[in-house]
Amino acid sequence: MQAQEKRQGIRYDSNFGIVFKDNDSVSFSFITNLSRNGLFLQTSKEFALGSEVEFSLANGVVDADVLGEVIRKIELGPGRWGVGIRFLGLSTSAKKIRDDLLLYLMCERHHVAWS
Repeated sequence: MQAQEKRQGIRYDSNFGIVFKDNDSVSFSFITNLSRNGLFLQTSKEFALGSEVEFSLANGVVDADVLGEVIRKIELGPGRWGVGIRFLGLSTSAKKIRDDLLLYLMCERHHVAWS
């Protein structure tokens, strides 16, 4: 029996850098996929399920602070984690940046398909 898919929205593979903050540090990581509802990133930092994470999304021109909740985590290897984060209440500017990034990824996907 297969597990039921709980994620909503189409996810697009990416390799965007991201800076995120928590109570004791600022870290850099990579977003490996992005959707309208959240993202998945690879990081060396372990996060607790249900914890809130503050980070910045940027499109190369402007950036916006975003709050998210850790809803999934998997150990990828020693000291490496995959973390699923759901967006919590995006501001108008954060939505525009997210949509810019998604549009870029959609165009990239179709460009590769037609090359």
